[in-house]
Amino acid sequence: MKPYILVVSLVLLLACRDKSARTSANQPLSNEELFDTYRKSVVLIQNKSYYRIRFAGGVRMYCTEINSNGHMYLSENEDRIRKEAEINYGTGFFVNERGVIATNLHVLAPIDRLLEEMDFKNSVSRALKNWSENEDRKLSVAAHRLAKTVKHDSLPGRAVSSTHLDTSRHKHFEPHFNGYKFDSVNRLKVSVDSILSQARLVKALLTQDFTIELVTADLDIYLDGATSNEDAYACRVIALSQDKNIDLALIQTAGHEVPEEAGPIAEPIYLFDTIKVTTPLYLIGYNYGPEIAKTAAGLKVQFTRGEVSQESDQYRVLYTIPALTGSSGSPVFDQFGRLVAINYKGYNTKENFNYGIHAGQLRKLLRSEKKLSLPL
Repeated sequence: MKPYILVVSLVLLLACRDKSARTSANQPLSNEELFDTYRKSVVLIQNKSYYRIRFAGGVRMYCTEINSNGHMYLSENEDRIRKEAEINYGTGFFVNERGVIATNLHVLAPIDRLLEEMDFKNSVSRALKNWSENEDRKLSVAAHRLAKTVKHDSLPGRAVSSTHLDTSRHKHFEPHFNGYKFDSVNRLKVSVDSILSQARLVKALLTQDFTIELVTADLDIYLDGATSNEDAYACRVIALSQDKNIDLALIQTAGHEVPEEAGPIAEPIYLFDTIKVTTPLYLIGYNYGPEIAKTAAGLKVQFTRGEVSQESDQYRVLYTIPALTGSSGSPVFDQFGRLVAINYKGYNTKENFNYGIHAGQLRKLLRSEKKLSLPL
């Protein structure tokens, strides 16, 4: 090896060791050093997912989104739900050498509000009740029309009650089903049978316990600098927090390894250290997903900074770092390059007023039993 090449190599090696030593020795990093160290550790998450609801009796239902008001479409047709799943974006970052990535649970799960505000069990129960009422309305309309053409004793299974044949009830529900047309008595009978079957199913499901599982149709990550879809790394979900106050989840690369071009692993601070007010903090993430990240030179992650504005507890860190939708799941570092929090929520009416999950909770999730069901 030529002398000048040897000298350059030694300088580069010492520089790398110096940066590592400064981080491990708790020496402050400059903003540029912090960003350059971790920019390749932070990933853009592209996700399409839906829910599988397993009832104790063995029935499985599916839906694309769980709403807090119980207005959701439940279906037994998984293929249909899979095709209707929508793309969502968020941020994540590598946490160990086996390709495990931390992010928020809500980045992976399509829900309409903060995780801590969701009552998944009640939402599904309300959806089932809405479905039951809908089947009841349809049965009233169909049964009344059928009763005009056949004797009551010949109604399907004699299961249609006199209540469903009540004229006033029929008139009340009719406007909801103007498109409910039949071209023959036989088809009308088949429809009544089908409605009765659905009504019995829903009634049975209302009495059964259930679990809600997250199913991913597609889950990919992109590193800073990615230029095309070919740069994606396929992943799978491996753990969801079982506490709604801890909006965290873990995914893992299909190869169970960190890509060569990725940066170092983020090391969480000691379990549940209190983060003091005015502590400088730095966020690296993908605000608005690919909308902002996409440049002529490929995807580019963003760097924003602020400080702690309220002393932390074991769950949350409040800070003045500006963040937008898409930055959920972003790592938040202190000036020594230690992971302090995982960004997860903000207030639309308050600029630079955002929360992160305390990094101690991530350490706890990494060590806990891995589950794929939602916290009910």
